[in-house]
Amino acid sequence: MITIVNIFSNNYQDGVAAGLNNVAAVMDTKKQYHKAIQYFEQALLINSQTNNQYWQSINHLNIGIEEQKLKNYTEAKLNFQKALTLATVVESKRIISNTNNSIAELFIELHQIDSAYYYSKKALAIAYKAKIVKGIVTSTSTLHNIALLKKDTISAYQFEIQNRIFVDSFFRAEILQKTHLIEYEYELSKKREQMKNYKLKNKLTFIVIGFLILLLATVGIFIYYRLKERIKNSDERKKIIEQELKQKNKELTTKTLFIIQKNETMSQISNQLSELESNLKIDANKKVFNKLQLV
Repeated sequence: MITIVNIFSNNYQDGVAAGLNNVAAVMDTKKQYHKAIQYFEQALLINSQTNNQYWQSINHLNIGIEEQKLKNYTEAKLNFQKALTLATVVESKRIISNTNNSIAELFIELHQIDSAYYYSKKALAIAYKAKIVKGIVTSTSTLHNIALLKKDTISAYQFEIQNRIFVDSFFRAEILQKTHLIEYEYELSKKREQMKNYKLKNKLTFIVIGFLILLLATVGIFIYYRLKERIKNSDERKKIIEQELKQKNKELTTKTLFIIQKNETMSQISNQLSELESNLKIDANKKVFNKLQLV
């Protein structure tokens, strides 16, 4: 946990130091060299706390350049030496070459031409070895000026030719780099546009699919409730029919019982009539018999 906190803390401090370096660069363009030094020193303090030796070397180099502009040559030399020491530790050939060339320019101002020549040649050799084109351009330009001061026109001409060759190659490489960058940005923007269209198509597809799913769900729910209603109605109809059948059965049973009772009643009446008729016949016969006896 402590390690994670330290990492976040260092990243934050690195960001602050980078911001201070940017402000110092702005102060330099405004020729406010004292303020530029103050901001570079604040950045140096932060980089010292985070033990960022690479940026410490750059800070010392920049402070040395600002001190040189203010004609504080002793302070400039001191910062250049510190920059060289730290750059050697971190093995940055670019910073070592730039610092040697800055020391050469310092000695030019101090009219110590031999020392200037020594450091400038050293800067050029490092730049050549490390293939630092910008370092080669800067060093050959400084050597051209030194040769002119020494009135060595042949060397001056040679360094000027080298400088022009590397300036042309540097700018050609820069142009090619910019061209590749533009092509890359174009391809990237094209890919982004394709991705945007793809996302839009996907979005529309999802919307259509979602709409269809919703529609199908609505239709399904509608059909379900209609079927449910029909089943309910059929059940109700079934119950009604069953009730009607029961009622009809009751009525039929009642009528059947009524007919049976009616038949029984009719049968009884018929029997009674038969008995009555037979009784009437007997009475009539008796009367006739009695009349005969009287005669």
